[in-house]
Amino acid sequence: MKNIYKSGLFFCLLITLLAAWRSPARVNQFTASYYNEGVRLDWSLAENDVSQFELHRKDDDDQTYSKVTNVSPNLSGQYHYLDKGLYEDELFLNELEYRLTAIHDSSQVFYYTTISSAPTAFERSWDSIKSMFR
Repeated sequence: MKNIYKSGLFFCLLITLLAAWRSPARVNQFTASYYNEGVRLDWSLAENDVSQFELHRKDDDDQTYSKVTNVSPNLSGQYHYLDKGLYEDELFLNELEYRLTAIHDSSQVFYYTTISSAPTAFERSWDSIKSMFR
């Protein structure tokens, strides 16, 4: 009887620990695309258990990432951010790499995406014209 009580107590403890343990955030997709005068970043979560996101960017000339912004979680699990001002800084001339950091309690998970082909002046103008009619 004593062994049954101990095994039942162990089982309850194991279930409690498994329920308390949560896996880090899992991003379904993380993409970058040129949009008007910037780069649009889109991502979605499998489970919405993130306390915060950080977006970082670097180009071919940089050795380290620079922070772009923080993004707070939402209920939908769908996220978008428009990184503006790349044409003024001439960053569009280089390949850009973005890093998305999903912060979950005390852990961090990193996701990466690269955008390499900068649109021509014609493509940028055409995108601007299309956006006026949306």
